[in-house]
Amino acid sequence: MKQVLAVTAMKETIDLSLVRVAGRVRVHFFMTKKDLLSVLSLDNLDVYDIILIAPFDWRLPHTANSLTAKLRLRFPGPIVAISSLREWGDNAVAGGADHAVSRREATQLIETLLFPPT
Repeated sequence: MKQVLAVTAMKETIDLSLVRVAGRVRVHFFMTKKDLLSVLSLDNLDVYDIILIAPFDWRLPHTANSLTAKLRLRFPGPIVAISSLREWGDNAVAGGADHAVSRREATQLIETLLFPPT
């Protein structure tokens, strides 16, 4: 079973993005500001196969950059930023995310990253 770390205040965004891999992944949600602080202090992010981030607060697009940069320092795998807000996604990529996509685009991308076609 693949392990997914999801950092977001919008659980439904992640749930909808994972519809194609449901039953094949275990999702660990970090959804509050307190959770956000705890995920940034986790010792071992290598247990996860992918990190998905979505906005905590759409009024603060620059949080994507610092959040992603802190995760990237300790996680070598794929980080996918999911948002319909272009500025938020651009900031996440500037911070180290590999991809910035809409929820609709995320569904296929996540499946391909976790279960590449052979």
